[in-house]
Amino acid sequence: AALVDFARKQWLWGWCVSETDCIRELRKVSLHNAALSQGAAKALGGLACMRGAGHLGERAVSELRIALEAAADEGTVGAVVRALGAAMLCGSGDAGEALAAVGLMHGLVAVRRMVAVEFGSPSALRALEQNSVLRAAVVSDLSKALTAETDEGAASAMVRALRDAMVHLGTVEAGEALATIGLKHDVAGVRRDVADEFRKLSALEMLGKHLDLRDRVVSGLRAALEAEMDESAARAMVRTLSDAMLHGFITAGEALATVGLKHDVIGVRRQVAGGISTHHGEISNTHEILEEHPDLHKRFVFGLRRALEVEADGGAAGVIVGALGDAMFDFRSVEALEALAAVGLRHDTACVRRKAANELGRWVHCDELSSLETDGVVRDVVAGLFTALETETDESAAHAMVGALSDVMAEGSVDAGEALATVGLSHDVAGVRLLVADKVRRQGVHEMLGAAPNLRYTLVSGLRRALEVETVDSVAGEMTRSLQSLGADGVLSAVSRA
Repeated sequence: AALVDFARKQWLWGWCVSETDCIRELRKVSLHNAALSQGAAKALGGLACMRGAGHLGERAVSELRIALEAAADEGTVGAVVRALGAAMLCGSGDAGEALAAVGLMHGLVAVRRMVAVEFGSPSALRALEQNSVLRAAVVSDLSKALTAETDEGAASAMVRALRDAMVHLGTVEAGEALATIGLKHDVAGVRRDVADEFRKLSALEMLGKHLDLRDRVVSGLRAALEAEMDESAARAMVRTLSDAMLHGFITAGEALATVGLKHDVIGVRRQVAGGISTHHGEISNTHEILEEHPDLHKRFVFGLRRALEVEADGGAAGVIVGALGDAMFDFRSVEALEALAAVGLRHDTACVRRKAANELGRWVHCDELSSLETDGVVRDVVAGLFTALETETDESAAHAMVGALSDVMAEGSVDAGEALATVGLSHDVAGVRLLVADKVRRQGVHEMLGAAPNLRYTLVSGLRRALEVETVDSVAGEMTRSLQSLGADGVLSAVSRA
């Protein structure tokens, strides 16, 4: 150690001019002793940074590169890395290239991670900013190293270094490396980290300034999401695409509407559908971006309908139905309404059918039925509820359908009244028949009877037929009260005599 210190002082004082004495022999001797090696590395780094060292400084960097290639002791390699890093900060491009070419491909994982962290430091970024040749070499070597890296910690450090080069130095090649190599990495945790790095505000702002890179990144995220089987990585990609969409990257929203909603992982489909929901989703400000881009909103509705058609998981299907309900309620989306009536009410899962019916009932209160009557939308909705109620065996789902039909009927729909009077009052489940009879007595029905006289006749006829065959006393009693509320005492007398 004293010999190393003495030699270092010789260099610093300018007494030593012989390369053989001052460098080569010192390195050869120090390789046999870890403490000497670390001291020698520090001394060589000092020499490389010394002003006026000239060729001797270049030789010191060369010897450090050789030492980095040969050393296997972690402490020694760390000292060499620090020495080369110091030399790079002093303006030595050779030192930076040695770190990138040798350090990033070193046999020790800790060394590769250490070198990657070094390149992400603020001081190293300043050095790279001043040397375009070195910057290009470092980004290239980081890309190659990331391709070959199998350790998650080291790979994540490389990802962060590339992200810093992209964001702080404006290096498009670094972003391209992340979008191509990083998002396709063999380690799921690395793919997740890459997606998270793109999600950061600084990265999104940088992408907004470089449209070609933005398109490449969104395309890379879409392709990666489509192939991703690890849920945590896929969810990170969804979050990034969502934030990108909110930054105005419309192609990111299109990726969610297509690839995200038909993903193989249930949790991902739920996340995407929940994110589209304008009130309860994970994505904030969704309403505003979809309002600004109606075509994107239509694409989401189409994607939701297609996803609901094949969704076998009740939880995910329920979230999709909720998203369709929000689209229907907030955006007056006829397409969402039709999807709920045609697909939601026919789902294999009872809770999904119930939720779809509830959403349809919610729609009645958000729009004027008359404005849609000309398009036959109301008739389509009633027909969907009619068919669904006819075959429904789950009482809670049937109750929701009855509720939706009664809400539509209260707005003046004779078709809805006929559905209740026929299918509702003859349903196999007594609780459903009881509910229909109760709904007939609701105040809203009587308020519109004058405007729709045919509806009263339909309801009275249906109640009479149902009462004649009813075997449950409580249900028969409710039907009787309904007939009385409709002023059909004559019908009651006739049924009693029969």
